Amino acid sequence: MKKINTIFCIGLILLLTGCNSNSNTKDINDSSSDIETHCADISLKDNHTRASLTAQALIELGYRNFGASFNPEKCIIVISMIILEGEDAPIKEDFIDTIQTHIEMSELEGKATVIDVNDIELQIERVSEVVDINYT
Repeated sequence: MKKINTIFCIGLILLLTGCNSNSNTKDINDSSSDIETHCADISLKDNHTRASLTAQALIELGYRNFGASFNPEKCIIVISMIILEGEDAPIKEDFIDTIQTHIEMSELEGKATVIDVNDIELQIERVSEVVDINYT
């Protein structure tokens, strides 16, 4: 039986989102960054804010064992979710309206205030057992 702990979950999320310790991290406020700072005319900073708001929306909907981050190479928000084997996997349409509401209530402006299912990539990892740790 496969059992997941918190450290493994963090590592899995980093692996699924393409983050690793060898990556060249850049300050999202640094305009001299080598990373393209605009995707569809939305700044990197605003896209990271949209990813954070996506995570808040998923928490509000009761989702756990997931991570949300912005992938500047693909210009999308990546949601990496761990669910139990046999459990129905959510689809992006299940939560896009709640994400849109969170974005509309934020201080974002212009094109950053609109999100579409095509702006999100949902990655699902199925496991036989999930150890859910509540840090509150």
